[in-house]
Amino acid sequence: MKQTERTTLPLDSLVPSPYNPRRISDDAAKGLQSSIEKFGMVQDIVVNRKNNRVVGGNQRLSILRGMDIEEVPVVLVDLDEDEEKALCVALNNGHIQGEWTPDLKELLDSITDKEILDGLRTDTLVEALTKGKEDEAESTIEEVDMRPPPKMVWALVAVPSEKWSDVSSLLEQVSKTEGVIYDSVIR
Repeated sequence: MKQTERTTLPLDSLVPSPYNPRRISDDAAKGLQSSIEKFGMVQDIVVNRKNNRVVGGNQRLSILRGMDIEEVPVVLVDLDEDEEKALCVALNNGHIQGEWTPDLKELLDSITDKEILDGLRTDTLVEALTKGKEDEAESTIEEVDMRPPPKMVWALVAVPSEKWSDVSSLLEQVSKTEGVIYDSVIR
């Protein structure tokens, strides 16, 4: 196992990763800032000691730079460039972090001080969990004739994933119009 060291470093000495594979929407950034303000820096930023590049925590770094913070807790790692990039992917990979269970809603409901949840976007977590169950229950495979019927307009829309929830709700409303067929593919 690779050795790590926990310490604090000046915020100005940290270098954002130029290849960071994640982006954060304005709403999500507000939620992250709210979390940091309420709970502090409970998760260290991962920094490669060879170049002071942030391997994990680029979004937190961005938020912290807008706050009155001088030093931050970090975990120092000593990695070559390939290892650094691979760790960046691993730290950001939702597929190896597990998934929410139905217990999430019960856990959130058990929090008596609901104000503590303000700004943390927990509503989107519950919506995603509920939507996932609905999708599973209604999931079927069917063969679709891809030739457009006469007198139909087809539209292909590409939507950034962070905007999908807003756009999909609008498309679902449109799909309720008689004669409109709506389908989506998420990649």
